[in-house]
Amino acid sequence: MCREHSIEFDNSIMSAPGLRDIIDLSLHPMFVGTSFSSAEDGVVTPNCTAASTLSAAPSSDCEIAQYFLCAEQGLALPEYDFAWWDFVACMYRNQSALVSSDAADAQFRTVVAGCASNAALSDRELRECFSNHTGAALLERDYESVTSHVSEAVGIIVNGVYVSDNAQWLDAICDAWQGSQPGGCA
Repeated sequence: MCREHSIEFDNSIMSAPGLRDIIDLSLHPMFVGTSFSSAEDGVVTPNCTAASTLSAAPSSDCEIAQYFLCAEQGLALPEYDFAWWDFVACMYRNQSALVSSDAADAQFRTVVAGCASNAALSDRELRECFSNHTGAALLERDYESVTSHVSEAVGIIVNGVYVSDNAQWLDAICDAWQGSQPGGCA
């Protein structure tokens, strides 16, 4: 994600009735100019040098992205449990508080704890995933797998077709669905 300013997070697709039942969703927080270094003990450290759409602060963006990936991939959630998405939506709603601090600050930890609680996720497990560098390893793996074939900052892929205009996301999902349309497509 290579914008200089944060985006307004629109959670309407995931809150549209029935949409969670018909999609396979994953999040890929991308950063232009990111590099990773590995210490002798195998600990991966991200070096985000350009801001994403999360904020205009690369170090905060890296930390936020690691929490996003910890919520989605670092916890033992059942398949198709979108509690992680609710966590991400809450973090976006609170991004002004997040970007004015970093993961070590009380304000940042308060937002993470509140969003974890709202999404029924374990704040302790999220903090552990971040602090034991699992989040950094997830970010490195995600970065390598996604940035080689996705060039736009914000978008979705529906049945292999990239849709960059977020105003078209719901229509693209509903048009691609072959079964009976969920209420959110009406």
